[in-house]
Amino acid sequence: MDLIKLLLTQAIGLVMVGGILAFIYRRHAESWQSLQPFYGQDWRGAAATRHMQNLMLYSKGDFARHYAGIVTIGVFPNGIGIRFMPILGIFHDPIFVPFKDIEGWQQKWYINAKSIELCFKKRPDLRIIMPASQVAWIAEQGFANISINPERPPTGNWPYVSFISAMILLALAIAVCITVYVKADGNWVEIWSLLGPGERGHR
Repeated sequence: MDLIKLLLTQAIGLVMVGGILAFIYRRHAESWQSLQPFYGQDWRGAAATRHMQNLMLYSKGDFARHYAGIVTIGVFPNGIGIRFMPILGIFHDPIFVPFKDIEGWQQKWYINAKSIELCFKKRPDLRIIMPASQVAWIAEQGFANISINPERPPTGNWPYVSFISAMILLALAIAVCITVYVKADGNWVEIWSLLGPGERGHR
């Protein structure tokens, strides 16, 4: 009976953690999913492909979404495709954007590298930040030159507040999870009692 109780407790804990993670990933993907009605398209057979690339996604007044090393970029004669690693990019379906829908500005997001802010014609409020070297590689394939405006982008030149805030919130969330796990000594029942009103709260 003790073994069954232990297995049941562990199963409940895993379901809870899985549900929480699914909720977090789903919320994290909301901005990306808003591109799907306009550019959602699976793609294969790109003329050139680069794996483990980086990008950031943000809209003015919202927190940035940072995707480091989990992005695949494919270049086609008429546009670019973006895809995420299946496990690390849950709920982030691939997109394909024609070159004619892309406009760019020089940006100063990264501290240690030049960057480009890309705007897609059908979702102009949502911006993608890429390292300038990635955008240069796309242009090197010889299909089309993405127009890069040297003037100040509409969203401003220094969106560090959004980036730093997102990093602080992520660090705090991880710290809280670690603290609760250590305090409960890895016991899922104890973790649940720490997160909400359990039997202890009624004693």
